This record gives sequence, C-alpha cells and structure tokens, in this order.
Amino acid sequence: MARRLKALVVKYQIDVPETLYISERPAQLLDSVNAAWVAESIKTICPNPGLVIIDTLHRNMDGDENSSQDIGKFINNLDCYFKPLGVAVLVVHHSGHSDKQRSRGSSSIRAAMDGEFAAVNEDGGITLTCHKAKDFEAFKPMRFTLKQAELDWLDDEGDPLTSVYIEHAGEAKTSTKKRRLNSRDEAILASLSDAIAKHGIEPTAEIKTKFAGFDTLAGKLQKIVNIERWQEHAYKAIMDTDAKTPDAKRMAFKRCRDKLLNLAKTVEYDNYAWRIFE
Repeated sequence: MARRLKALVVKYQIDVPETLYISERPAQLLDSVNAAWVAESIKTICPNPGLVIIDTLHRNMDGDENSSQDIGKFINNLDCYFKPLGVAVLVVHHSGHSDKQRSRGSSSIRAAMDGEFAAVNEDGGITLTCHKAKDFEAFKPMRFTLKQAELDWLDDEGDPLTSVYIEHAGEAKTSTKKRRLNSRDEAILASLSDAIAKHGIEPTAEIKTKFAGFDTLAGKLQKIVNIERWQEHAYKAIMDTDAKTPDAKRMAFKRCRDKLLNLAKTVEYDNYAWRIFE
C-alpha cells in the first residue's frame, strides 16, 4: 500500500491527503457490534467522510460468501451503520474462477448493490466495466494501462524501489460475443416462469428491502417461488435422453441454475428464486 501511494505522489506531484485513513486490520462486518464500532470510529476520526473502501469482502466479513443469509447480514449492517454517515461504500471483491465478469459467491452480492463494476486484466491493460447501475447511467467501458514509477526509496541492497499506477487510456473496445443459452437452459428458465405462475408468492419484506426492481416489473413476473417448486417444473423440462437418472437431473438443474445466475437471468435468496428482466 505504501509503495502504491508513493507512486501516485510521484505521478501527481502532490502529498497524500491528510484525510486519507487506512485501517491496520480487517473489520468483521458480519457482526453488528463490530460494524457499529467501525462506523462510530470512522465518525470520530473523520466527521464528514466521503468514501469507505472495504478491501476485500472476504477479509472483512468472517462468513460464507456463498451464503445468501451471510451476505444479507453483511449488507444489512452496512445499511444500518454506514448509511447514516452519508458515505459511499465501495466493496472490493474477487471475480469467479470461471467467469471473470461476475463476482464470486452468492448472487445476493450483485443483487443487493447499487452498482457493480468489473476490473479485468486483459491484453496488457485493465478494462473497467459497469455491469449494474441502479440509479445512474452506466458509463462505457474504460481502458487503463499500468505505468511504472521510480520511487525515492532504496531497498536493503541500495537499489531504487519501483511501483505502478494506472493511467486512463480512453474508451475500451467492447466484445460483441455473448454467452447464449442452449435449449435446455431456455427450457429450465421457462420452467421458472411456469413455477412462479403456479406457485409464486409475493416477495417478503426482507427481499423487497434488499433487492430493488419489483416495483418496476409491471406486466411481468413480480413474484418469487421456492426453489424446490422450480425444481419440480424443471425436471419435467429436462429430457430423459439428456439426463436419465435422478442424480443426472439434479446435476443438470444445478449447472443451469449456476449459469443463469452468472448471466444475471435469475436471483436466488433464502431458498427462493425469481427472474431478472432487462
């Protein structure tokens, strides 16, 4: 961290702002007592904060990032204790291993955020893309390059230390390739609509609080359904020629659920599922 900050000092020829505060250890924000203490500490040290960066989600929640319940508690603590500070909160999180455009872990992470941005290292640079913009206009993908800076510091052997900073390099070229749903995926997605139509219920107050968008779905599916009900309908859509045994059908359903989550076609929370419409 010190070397990266020094590189910015070299680039911009300014000192590090006195109002930049860096914690020395992670904060367990899944615990409401700890979250309240951190928020109160921020208020004491910096009465009018502008931005809090949580880096990373995994290091600062002491829970299961794949659990919608744990993520729900984490987000709720940010809402209860950080929101009253009038501060923007940026949560840094890693992407999935197979899909660099999607955050790792529960789909509740993306669904509960006001915005989602992906920084991907590709073609010798970094592309920053906005994947979700709840109450603002998403910017076009931006390209950044890494620049090396020589610091005014020496290592133990007397050699100059270096670090890097990023420099804006204009608009990024967007790929026209999109992952498509195969016929089985389409059938299972349609089975979710069928399950919602037959067994759907109104979203709980907790879900409406945590996930935006239900009030804007006029004329579309505004309900949620238990995942087991969806599974019953999905099994009818999976051809016996594709999956002959119960285990094979279960795995096919799970793979499709993961794919639909990755493509932001669906959301799952607290054993309920519902559709996302563009």
